[in-house]
Amino acid sequence: MSKFRLRFSFATMTLLVFIGLSLLAFGRVSTGPHDWLEFGWLELHRDGESWSVEVHITGLLAMVFLAVLLTWILSVNLAKRSSRK
Repeated sequence: MSKFRLRFSFATMTLLVFIGLSLLAFGRVSTGPHDWLEFGWLELHRDGESWSVEVHITGLLAMVFLAVLLTWILSVNLAKRSSRK
């Protein structure tokens, strides 16, 4: 495969792992007209009809780092496995 295809494949897999990690960190609290939705690094709060958004940069960077690390580990293991055949 070409370098572009390999990089695109890695970026796509990293995005999918990031989405999966965010969904694993999902939490919800509902108290009547108030809703709190948390994705680890992103918090959404609904108070009646208005929404507020909080982004935690440290949590976002940690989640991105973890997604890249897990994707890299997966790609190294798959490369070793495919080279044995």
